[in-house]
Amino acid sequence: MVTDPEPKQTESLEAPPPPASEPSVQPLPPNTGRVVSYWVLALCISAVIASAIQIISATRDSGYFIPVFVTVICAAAAFIDAATRRIPNVLTYPAILFGFAINVFLVPLLATTGPEYATVWINSPGWRDAVYGFALAAMIGIPSFILRGLGGGDVKLLGAVAVLVGFETFLGVFLNTLLFAAAIGLVNWALKGELVARAQILAGNLIAAVVTRSSLERVYPFKKTEAPFGVALLLGLVSEHFFAVHKVLLAVNL
Repeated sequence: MVTDPEPKQTESLEAPPPPASEPSVQPLPPNTGRVVSYWVLALCISAVIASAIQIISATRDSGYFIPVFVTVICAAAAFIDAATRRIPNVLTYPAILFGFAINVFLVPLLATTGPEYATVWINSPGWRDAVYGFALAAMIGIPSFILRGLGGGDVKLLGAVAVLVGFETFLGVFLNTLLFAAAIGLVNWALKGELVARAQILAGNLIAAVVTRSSLERVYPFKKTEAPFGVALLLGLVSEHFFAVHKVLLAVNL
């Protein structure tokens, strides 16, 4: 007698139940610790240099922390810009935030509750000058970025310098920077043997833009490899600390 085979048990196609959810902690980017350590190092170096200058010069009515700190930041930006033709966000964004934090919040707080020598040592331009300087940098930088005269990193570095040094100092720094950028670009043209030809192209583009009222995008004469803005900004900042180049030129013309 033939018996039917036993029916096979079909395997369940249902997905296994998900494991119990555990609170997940997103790890920090691998270079976060390195970036933080670099910033701490920059602040420490700036504090040591500013204190040493104050002790050596024996001045009690003005400090040097912010001038030294912004010079350290610009020196790092100039080195990176010259090597890579880029200015990283990890340098510019924290500098902007630090400028607002120290000039808009910390220094006014110290002025009311802290010792006087702390505010003198910091040498803040004041919160109004910091805000006005940043606004001026935005008014200059955003149109320059749209017209492709400056890169995004250049504009952010400009804003960082402005909010740190304040409106009045930033105006001189920016004018000096334009002079140094033009000088660097002209030297590069001369070394390449393109000085006359590029000057003719620049003059033609400028006349065409004025006559046709077209965009000034093609008027900016220098490529990023010919006039690194970070290098020009560092030179403009340092020269403003010692003497204002644009004021010397204006005095000669007068």
